[in-house]
Amino acid sequence: MNPLVHNIFIRLLGLSYFFAFGSLLVQIKGLIGSNGILPAFEYLQLAQRQGLNAWVKPSVFWFNSSDEFLIGLCASCVVLALYLFIRPQRNKLDLIEFIVLSILCLSYLSFINVSREFLSYQWDILLIETGFLTTLFSLFRRNEFAVKVFTWLFRLLIFKLMFMSGLVKFTSKDPSWASFTALDYHYYTQPIPNPVSYFVHQFPSWFDKLSVIIMLGIELPVALFIFMGRNLRALAGLCFVALMFIVLITGNYCFFNLLTAFICIWLFDDNHLKQVLPEALITKLSPVTTVKASSEIFQNFIEQRLESLNSIDNIENIKRLILRYSLIIFASLIISLDCYFIFVRSPLDAKIKIPAVKLISPWIKPLRHYFISSPYGLFASMTTSRKEIIIQGSSEEGDWKDYDFYYKPQDPQTMPPQVAPFQPRLDWQMWFAALRPMPPPWFVRFAGRLLEGKPEVTSLLKTNPFPEQPPKKIRAVIYDYQFTDLDEQETSKAYWKIMPLGRYLPPIGLK
Repeated sequence: MNPLVHNIFIRLLGLSYFFAFGSLLVQIKGLIGSNGILPAFEYLQLAQRQGLNAWVKPSVFWFNSSDEFLIGLCASCVVLALYLFIRPQRNKLDLIEFIVLSILCLSYLSFINVSREFLSYQWDILLIETGFLTTLFSLFRRNEFAVKVFTWLFRLLIFKLMFMSGLVKFTSKDPSWASFTALDYHYYTQPIPNPVSYFVHQFPSWFDKLSVIIMLGIELPVALFIFMGRNLRALAGLCFVALMFIVLITGNYCFFNLLTAFICIWLFDDNHLKQVLPEALITKLSPVTTVKASSEIFQNFIEQRLESLNSIDNIENIKRLILRYSLIIFASLIISLDCYFIFVRSPLDAKIKIPAVKLISPWIKPLRHYFISSPYGLFASMTTSRKEIIIQGSSEEGDWKDYDFYYKPQDPQTMPPQVAPFQPRLDWQMWFAALRPMPPPWFVRFAGRLLEGKPEVTSLLKTNPFPEQPPKKIRAVIYDYQFTDLDEQETSKAYWKIMPLGRYLPPIGLK
């Protein structure tokens, strides 16, 4: 049953939730608060006029989207996530664990469904899918057959994530992937580079090409090891964890690399872990035999009812078994479908035509806002140049002052920062905005909030050049950024060489 694997994973999932909600807590008012860039209540009003509701687009903010509730729920989830990480684990039904996992999963889903661009990343969806599976697993973890089913559901999840990430690169026909030169650009074009990114970029081109080959090898053929027995499956897990560690130290991808590495624990068993973990840690992480809960009487009743499911003496128990395993099979089917959909989205679609897609799509579409199963695929096309938007304000004609961000590149002489596992959502969206020829709607709203001088929004920035009175005009200019080489850095003390490209947003005022 591998209770050690299960208990460690639930703790690590709690840590992932802690990073996710902790990151949101200090930004949420400026992002989707009432005076934020994209207020949640405005979006829900629009969604309601379009016929959506809490069942179609699940979110607790349908009932209350005030700033106090946004912050209160986020702060509560930080505490619950930390509690999940540090509490004793039990290899039995634990209603407290199930309730905490349910609250965390539903709360994060609620934030995703009202935050639009700011919570639209694949790791946000991955956290929901992982949290959903873990919540159900905690309910059925006493049943041996259910444990086996969920173990393979988690293994399918990590396979889907890794294999799809490799497949979209392999089938994208992007020249940088086809020529194995993608990493020649990646380290300085990624959304937020870190200090190691600068130095790894200085490595020779042959090293970058070799790294691409190794990465594709891990994401594609090694991913198949998951289905090839215990030892090869563990080898795949080691390769995935090593890959996530390399990505973690060479870039700022918030909690994504940690969460992916945490899911990889399902590729090991207790014997694997006991060979590498200290005895004291194993003892601490092993399940306790006693249950201490305020609802012990009710909990024992539920445990007895679940225990009775092992008996097939009556028709009712058989029906319950069929229902439970039907749900498990359905969940595995949804996850398997995502592995299939990637072929439909890729260039292989010209060669592979499966009519079942048209039959399945109407059933999947209503569930798209629940994110219980989703496709993945990172960096299908590599960005080969870096454009940076500099936002400026003016109180007088011709007197333009820069707004500085905390983390995105701006000052050429500032070394790229280490940010992960924290994710500065606004800084990330600035990277995406720079890829577009025209400012997206959220960017115009952002400029409007700066013109209004909203403190919730200016708090997301490192400096506000207009602390007393907001500017009369806002504009944005765009630059090309590239890493300097080591000789240039020694001479100029600059980590970036920049070149102006022109205007991104013309001067605008509130009127």
